[in-house]
Amino acid sequence: MGVFNTPSGRYLADPKYRGQRGKARTFDTKREALDYIHQQRAYMAGGYDPRSGKRSLDGVMRDWLAERKGIVSPATYDTDGYMIAWVPERFRTLPVGEIRPATVEAMLNELARAGRAQSSIERARGTWSEFFAWAARQGMIAASPMVGVRTPKTGKRRREMRPWTRTELDRQLGVWRNLNPAAAATMHFLALTGVRFGEARALRVRHVETTPTLMRLRVERSRSEGREEKETKSGRSRNVPIAMELRDWVQSRTEGRSADDLLMPPMHAGRIKAQLNWEETAGGRSIHQARHTAICLWLAAGVSVEKVQAWAGHSSIVTTNRYVTYLGQDDEDEIAKVGR
Repeated sequence: MGVFNTPSGRYLADPKYRGQRGKARTFDTKREALDYIHQQRAYMAGGYDPRSGKRSLDGVMRDWLAERKGIVSPATYDTDGYMIAWVPERFRTLPVGEIRPATVEAMLNELARAGRAQSSIERARGTWSEFFAWAARQGMIAASPMVGVRTPKTGKRRREMRPWTRTELDRQLGVWRNLNPAAAATMHFLALTGVRFGEARALRVRHVETTPTLMRLRVERSRSEGREEKETKSGRSRNVPIAMELRDWVQSRTEGRSADDLLMPPMHAGRIKAQLNWEETAGGRSIHQARHTAICLWLAAGVSVEKVQAWAGHSSIVTTNRYVTYLGQDDEDEIAKVGR
C-alpha cells in the first residue's frame, strides 16, 4: 500500500500510481498515512478521493488557510481568515464533498441577510472560490461548486466618504475638547496624520523622527483591538509628516519616555465614542472619516497624488484617485472648500 514503519515509530507514506510518484510524507498514525496514500493516488489518477470529501468544510478550510501563510501577503491572509470565519455556523460541519452550488448560494444569502455589504459578499465569494479550486486540485472534491453560483444583490454599498472640511474639523474639535480634551487630541492626531486607528495604536515613541526642519512618523505596524500586532494593511512601512499644530502635543508624548513605550494614550474606539458623545456630536460620521479628512486636506493643499499615496500607505494609486474624484480636482471651488 506504500506505507512503511520508520525507526521512530511513525509511518512513511510513499504514494505511487502508474509510473507517477507523489510526495512522501511521515505521519503519526497508520490511518493518516493510508488516507494520504488514497488521496494522492486519486489525485494522480485525475479523480478525487471520497474519503477526503468526508472531512468537515471548516476543517479543510483551516488546512487551506494554514498552507497559505507565508505564501500570500499578510493582508490577503488576514482577509482569507475573515472570509472563512464568515461561513455560517450551520454549514461548517458539512462534509466538504457534499457542498453543491445551491449550498454555496445559501451561504452567500445568509451573509446578505446578516447585513453584509455587496462588496463584502463579493469578497467572500472570491475567497471561497479560491478555496474550492484548491480542494479540487488536492483531490478532495470532484469539482468546484462555485461554477454558476449567483451572488445576491443587497443594495448595500460601500460606506460613504464624508471627510470634515478644515472649518468643520476646527468646529468639531472645539466641541470635543469641552467634553474630553484627551480624546479630542487623539481625534485631532488621526485627522491630520491619516494613520489608521490600528496603526496609531501600534505607534511607539521611537517612531517619531525629528530633524531641525521637520517632524514625522514612521508607520510600521498595526494593532487592532483584540488582535495581535501585525504588519500594516499594505505590508509596507511608510513616513507620514506631522503637521505643525500637532508637534507640541506629539513632543509631550515622547518626553521622559523610553523608545519602546506606546506613543498614543490608551485607544479604544468604544471608549473614545463614549467620551466624545459620538452619536450626538459626530454628525453620523465614523472614526475612520478622520483618515479620509487627512488625505483630502493633503490633496487640497496641493500635495501630489503620488506623495499622498505614499503618506496614506495605499497599495494602488487607484485608491488615492478615489479622493481626487471625491474632491472634484477640476473644480477649484471644491478644492478650496476642503482647505478652508
